[in-house]
Amino acid sequence: MAISSEKAVRSYLTEFGLNDKEVVIYLTLLKTGPSTIMDLSRKTGIKRSTTHNNVEELIKKGLVSQTNYGERRMAVAEDPEKLKFLLEQRKWDVNKLEKIMPDIVKSIYDIVPGSKETTKVEVKYYEGEKGFKEVCQRSIVKSSKEVLFLSNLEEWRKVYTAEYGREYYIPQRLKKNLFLRMLAVDNLTGADFKAEDKATLRETRVLPKSFQFKPTIIICDEEVSLMVAAEPYKAVVIEDADVAGVFRDLFNNLWESKK
Repeated sequence: MAISSEKAVRSYLTEFGLNDKEVVIYLTLLKTGPSTIMDLSRKTGIKRSTTHNNVEELIKKGLVSQTNYGERRMAVAEDPEKLKFLLEQRKWDVNKLEKIMPDIVKSIYDIVPGSKETTKVEVKYYEGEKGFKEVCQRSIVKSSKEVLFLSNLEEWRKVYTAEYGREYYIPQRLKKNLFLRMLAVDNLTGADFKAEDKATLRETRVLPKSFQFKPTIIICDEEVSLMVAAEPYKAVVIEDADVAGVFRDLFNNLWESKK
C-alpha cells in the first residue's frame, strides 16, 4: 500500500515513538540537510533549547547523527531507510523479552509476594486510538480459551481498521489459539466478518438492524471492556470476575437466540 501524504508520514513517525516536535525536526533536517541547532530552531519555529533537547533524543533514537564543520556542530538526519533497521532491532528486542517474560514475572512474584493484590485495579480508563488498540490487546492477554465480542461493526471500524485486524490482532489471537464468538449488528460490515469466520477461528452471528447498539463490548475470562468509537474514543475496562460473568450470561442469552 503506497503512502504519500505528509499527514500519514507524520502519523507513522508518531506511532514509531517520536513526539510532535521530533517529527518536525526530523522532516526539516531531511529537507534542508545538515543544520546547526540555531538554524534548525529558526527553520522550525521551535525554541533553541527545546530544539537542542529534541535533537539529543533523536540521536538516542537513531534517526539523527551529528558532525562538525570547523567549530560548528551540525545535526544530520539519517536516511529514512534506517527506519527498517530500527524496526527489525525492535522486533529482535521484543522477541528476546517475550522469551524470558514468564521467568521474569515469576521472579517478581517471588520477590514481592503480595504484588498481585497491590496492583489489582478493578476499573481502568483508556482514551484515543492507542487506548482502543491496547484494550484489544488485553482481550488476547486476558483470555484463556475464547473472546466474546458484541459490536456494531460499522461504528467499530472507525477505530479498529481492517488492516489492524488482518496484520496484528487476528494473527496474535490465532497464535494463542483463541476462539472468538461475535455478535454483530446486521450491516454490510457484519456480513464481511461472517464470510471470514472459518479462516480466522471465529463464529459470527448477526443481530437485526432494529437492535440499536453502537458501543462495543469485549468479554474475557475475568474482565469486560466497554468501548465507544466516537472521538475522543473512550473505553472502560472492568476487572472483576462477577461483573464479567453477568455480561457473559447476557451475551450467551443473545447468542442462543440467534442460532
